[in-house]
Amino acid sequence: MKSRIPAVCFVLFLVTAGVASAQTFTLQAGGGVLDPNTDINLDTRSWVFASFRIRLFMEDFYLEPEVARWTHPALIGGQDDFEDIQVGGNLIFTYPFSTFELFFGGGLAVHFLDGDLSVAGLELSDTRESRLGARFIGGLDLILHRNFSIFGAVRYQVVFNADEEQLIVYGGARLRL
Repeated sequence: MKSRIPAVCFVLFLVTAGVASAQTFTLQAGGGVLDPNTDINLDTRSWVFASFRIRLFMEDFYLEPEVARWTHPALIGGQDDFEDIQVGGNLIFTYPFSTFELFFGGGLAVHFLDGDLSVAGLELSDTRESRLGARFIGGLDLILHRNFSIFGAVRYQVVFNADEEQLIVYGGARLRL
C-alpha cells in the first residue's frame, strides 16, 4: 500500500500557509491508541497524527486542519493490511489557566479506507473507499514553556456509512510559533 501522508501534509501546508502567516499558529504531532469498533472486530491499534492549530479572529477559538493514520497489519496467515488515512479539520475552544489549558471541540474528516483483510485464502474485506466522519475532542494542554507544551486528549470518531466508531486516547507536543 502506498502511503498518501506526505502528499496530504503538503496540501494541508499550502492551504493553511496564507492564513497561518497572518495569525498565531501552532505545529503539533503525536500518537496514541485507537480502539476501532468495526464489523470485522479489529484489536486496539496505534494512531499517529500531525496538524496545525491556527488562532481565529476570536480569542481562544482555533481552526485545526490535520492528517492522521492508523493501520492494522495482516492477520496470521493473512495478506496485506488495512489502512485509514484521515484528512480533516476541527474547531477547537480553549480555556486557559496559568500553567495549563483545557480544550474541546469537534470536526469533520474524510477517511480514506484502503486494504484487504484475508485469512487462509478467505477474503474478509476488500475496501478502497472514502467516507465522511465526525469527531468530538477533549483534553488538557500542559504548558512547559511559552512556546512549548505537551497534551493529552480523548477523541470519539464516527465514520458514516461504514459502521465504524473509534475511541482514541492520545498525546503529543505543541510548538507555538
